[in-house]
Amino acid sequence: MIERTNAMSSEQLIRIATWSEVPDRTPVGAEVDGVELVIVRVDDVPNVLYGRCQHRGALMSDGTVDGPNIVCGVHGWVYRIDTGGSSYNNAEALERFPATIEDDGLSVSRADIDAFRERHPEPDRTLDYQGRFHAGHAPE
Repeated sequence: MIERTNAMSSEQLIRIATWSEVPDRTPVGAEVDGVELVIVRVDDVPNVLYGRCQHRGALMSDGTVDGPNIVCGVHGWVYRIDTGGSSYNNAEALERFPATIEDDGLSVSRADIDAFRERHPEPDRTLDYQGRFHAGHAPE
């Protein structure tokens, strides 16, 4: 259930999912203009984080939820769902995007996505799973 959006208009909010279809405590991926996101619903609270693990760039939507954490499905890195903070290194937190629910649509701000892309001007990598991702650590 990935909603891919190439929102080129000047709209303030960008719909990334149908809220009633987002399962509780199960990571769901979304993408806006090349920025991967992961949605984690906790009861009725939407949590939207940057969707690539800071360790090796794996999709966090392929991970699992363990209590208050989302766990990367490739190497097991752990991040807090409510803050994006890494339990290994807070400097490698997943950025959190404020989300809005309206008319069963989950949306994020265009300004937040644009600001993220400006701070992280990496090329579109959606065709690669990990190959060209910058590793936060030297390869093992």
